[in-house]
Amino acid sequence: YRVWQYQKFGTNAENWAIAGDNADPDRDGIPNLVEYGFDLEPLTASTVGLPQGVEYDDSGNSYLAIQFNRRLPVSELLYTVQESTNFTDWQIGCQYSDNGNVLTNAITTDVTTGPLTTVRLNIMISDSQFDFMRVQVNRP
Repeated sequence: YRVWQYQKFGTNAENWAIAGDNADPDRDGIPNLVEYGFDLEPLTASTVGLPQGVEYDDSGNSYLAIQFNRRLPVSELLYTVQESTNFTDWQIGCQYSDNGNVLTNAITTDVTTGPLTTVRLNIMISDSQFDFMRVQVNRP
């Protein structure tokens, strides 16, 4: 992460108001740590490349899923996919870190087949009234 900070911010890499984890020098609403996690450009305002909700088909059954780009080890990050029915109470799904991954649990299943990480809920869309997904990026 420190190497990335120096690559992206040069002489400002030690200025936490510009290069810190929670700083947002391009003012696009995405803090630097998240920009690093999803391999975005911290000095170019854009939301392109953020996680996207998709419908995932498995043998004719449709599931809500989320797709995102993530850094492979050594990323120094913990990615946590979460699910909620009310935007208040979030349940932990798949997790990815340098120390190992949790690819399936009672909430979600990793169904990645291409360059983007794809995680689907374990409940079909037809069996759910409201479901929301997000990906948290943290330094463990």
